[in-house]
Amino acid sequence: MIIWINGTFGVGKTETAKILHKKMPNSYLYDPEEVGSLIRKQLPVDLWEEDFQDHEEWRLWNYHLLKKVTTETEKVVIVPMTLTNEQYYQEIIGGLTKEGIKIHHFTLVAEPQTILDRLMKRGDGNNEWIMNRTEMNVKQLSATFFQIHIHTEKLTVEETALEVINLIMSKS
Repeated sequence: MIIWINGTFGVGKTETAKILHKKMPNSYLYDPEEVGSLIRKQLPVDLWEEDFQDHEEWRLWNYHLLKKVTTETEKVVIVPMTLTNEQYYQEIIGGLTKEGIKIHHFTLVAEPQTILDRLMKRGDGNNEWIMNRTEMNVKQLSATFFQIHIHTEKLTVEETALEVINLIMSKS
């Protein structure tokens, strides 16, 4: 089983995933950004895409690695990753679902100003790429395609993780 925690930068994906990992003894925390880092390390700059998700290799490798972990272990795989492109969602999550892998996908949401405040607080206020994409990500992730939305505006990270667990339990 995979638990995909989606949402824009600064909404609480990684911290929620860490708490889920602590609460779920048979879980594995998987970071798709590591594949993006590998691509950036192994390709010359002139071959880089603006967003490493735009590299077909990023999508293929994450698909294959997630498939391997879920089919060759009994681990619950927790994936905190912003994924706003519906085509990329279908390539990874849709492909895994077609393979019979159970995926629970949740999108953490908050008001844009709250997200910007959180980004400033964690020190990303000067990261132009993140700041420029935040508003677009919020808009894209508001689509019903990216349901189930969990509003984190008034929740602690612990409460957000518990909400994820409750939603998974209610679907089982």
